Amino acid sequence: MADQRTPDTEAMLAAHREGTEPQNEAERRERAFIAGIAAAKPDDEPLNDFAWARLQRSIRQEAAAAAAPWWRQNRVAPWQLAASVAVALALGQLTMVSRVASDETASYQTASASAALPTITVAFVPGATEESIRALLLEQSAEIVAGPSALGLYAIRPVGDATIDDVTAGLEEATDLIESVQRD
Repeated sequence: MADQRTPDTEAMLAAHREGTEPQNEAERRERAFIAGIAAAKPDDEPLNDFAWARLQRSIRQEAAAAAAPWWRQNRVAPWQLAASVAVALALGQLTMVSRVASDETASYQTASASAALPTITVAFVPGATEESIRALLLEQSAEIVAGPSALGLYAIRPVGDATIDDVTAGLEEATDLIESVQRD
């Protein structure tokens, strides 16, 4: 490989060897780079053509990167900036929604029975029909809120003006349909 040293490079190397002051910031950086290379290689080993070519390629790549527009340099890509803004907005929205939701009372209600209302656990006789159970519950002003469980138990609660005591007493009297009644 032929020697690819340019007159400018030779002049910089000579100035470096003589110890003259660099004239600008670029020359100062290049001299520091060359001094680093000189310190890294033994004094008795000459800079061969392969090493020189690699050094020039590295310098060209650095110059090309410095000359490239800011959005093409190894900085934050525009899509990364847009993604960061989108994530920040989403987190801000989530924070505001959770803050607003915590200030208000819950605006939803579960479809099952409320935990605050007492229930009655009932086991119907095995031969009880759906029609007879429905008639009994309408008569007692009660509704099924859960069930059947694995044991065949149902949770029942009063509706309307009926009280838990009245419904319990009415269910206990219906021995032809109810096997057991327990107030929770």
